[in-house]
Amino acid sequence: MNVEWMRMKLEAFSASAKRYDQSIDDGSYAGNEQLRQVLYRAEPTARKILERLDPGLADRLDLNTIAGAAVRYRQWIRHSES
Repeated sequence: MNVEWMRMKLEAFSASAKRYDQSIDDGSYAGNEQLRQVLYRAEPTARKILERLDPGLADRLDLNTIAGAAVRYRQWIRHSES
C-alpha cells in the first residue's frame, strides 16, 4: 500500500471520528447519524491499514463502544505521525 494514501485515509477517518465525537451532546450517548455512517463505511479501510501498521492497534478498533472513535483516532494519528 502507498504510505501517502494510507496517511490520507487515516487522517480522513480521524477527522470524521473527531467530528462525530464533537456532535455528541452533553448527556447523550450518540452523535450525528450521518457522521456515524461515514465512520462505519470508512472503518474496513482504516482497519486494513492499521493491521499493516500495528495489528494490536487494529484489534482495538471498535466503533460500537461509546466514545471509542474519539479515543482511537488520537492513537491512529499519533501512530501515523511516527
